[in-house]
Amino acid sequence: MAAGIKVDTSNRTVKQIIDVVNSQVRNEIGFSFGTLTVGGPFKASDNVPRRAIVTFDKFRISFDRGITLNLDFVFALLKAARGRQPGGWLETTYLDKQIRIGRGNKGTCFVLTRDLELVKP
Repeated sequence: MAAGIKVDTSNRTVKQIIDVVNSQVRNEIGFSFGTLTVGGPFKASDNVPRRAIVTFDKFRISFDRGITLNLDFVFALLKAARGRQPGGWLETTYLDKQIRIGRGNKGTCFVLTRDLELVKP
């Protein structure tokens, strides 16, 4: 769930890509027709160590046939309706070179493994 947009990820491959250099995070969810991606910038929390504050501004559906549907405007509409940018936080509770365990502001729990082929040294 990102800013109220709920997607069933049961039995799906979900990737969370954190670009520390550019302070960007995105979640990619694979479906039979393509990939759904949500993401945006993040910053360290001023009050809670190991917590990242995420602002969602990207929402894309990339179809296997090469077409990408840009739905970024959905987050802009949510911002206009709520008076604030959609977002949340992600807190890392355990981290090593192979696994990250964390929780999110909606009560979600994440257990993520690292794809070493995708990690840049």
